[in-house]
Amino acid sequence: MKGDLKMDKKAQVEQLTTYMANFVSYIGKVLPDDIKAKIDELAEKEDSPLSKVIYQTMQKNQVLAKELNRPSCQDTGVLQFWVKCGTNFPLIGELEGLLIVLRHLMSTTQERM
Repeated sequence: MKGDLKMDKKAQVEQLTTYMANFVSYIGKVLPDDIKAKIDELAEKEDSPLSKVIYQTMQKNQVLAKELNRPSCQDTGVLQFWVKCGTNFPLIGELEGLLIVLRHLMSTTQERM
């Protein structure tokens, strides 16, 4: 029975890793609606030719990121995670390792592009 619990936990860790990887992948390609709306709003107000081109490039970058399924050109910071969970969360002991694996997966994906 103990082996079954370990397999269950392993499957849970794999599933959570997949969820997190998909989430990070998605947010690297698609801006939140409020951010996109603000960029569009600011682009409309701009009257400088160079600034207009920059906003158009930003908007095109977002379209291409989604169409080509590639991360958009954004800030190149380091991934940081703040995880909030209850003390009874079944994977609390695995979170640090899971996030290390996720960070490695994401950096390897970036290197291949």
